[in-house]
Amino acid sequence: VFVLCVSCVNYNYEISINLKSCVPISYNSNIIGSGVIVSCKEDSVYILTAKHVAVIPDISVIINNEAIKAEVIYHTKLDIALLKCTSASLVAPVTYQISNPRPLEIVYTVGYPLGIGQVITTGIINHSVTNISEGGWLCSSPAMPGNSGGGVFNSKGELLGITVCIVYIENNNTEIPVPHLQVFIPI
Repeated sequence: VFVLCVSCVNYNYEISINLKSCVPISYNSNIIGSGVIVSCKEDSVYILTAKHVAVIPDISVIINNEAIKAEVIYHTKLDIALLKCTSASLVAPVTYQISNPRPLEIVYTVGYPLGIGQVITTGIINHSVTNISEGGWLCSSPAMPGNSGGGVFNSKGELLGITVCIVYIENNNTEIPVPHLQVFIPI
């Protein structure tokens, strides 16, 4: 478990997030998304990610710098998928909270944007997004391509959900990403 120390003006606190459980998803040696290890049993590792990341054939999960072929074992109509892979180097899974997030709750996102490596960002939960059939939540944490499937954690270090999309606005028939907004689906 890695400890993330956050210092703000007149306020210091620590949160613990198991960063080794936050893994990149790759295709042809390029990072295309992120995932979170939610279970390790014997030599089987289960990773939660976004469905739109997992539908690409022949994807791999990178665990302890080793690319391991992954199999999609479950996905629903939601933009969520569960990957299964076999690995000798087991990693402790994240702890998670199964409940609705609260507006104005501080959250931390972990992902692999643009393939540049693991990035941790912070933001707050704004409100549920009613026009998304998945029942997603809007969050002010920055997101970029590659963050999809990455974990959204509360201040206790518990997994709340995964990043599923970046918010875009349309300007003169051009979609422009809003860099400080994302939508995530609670687990």
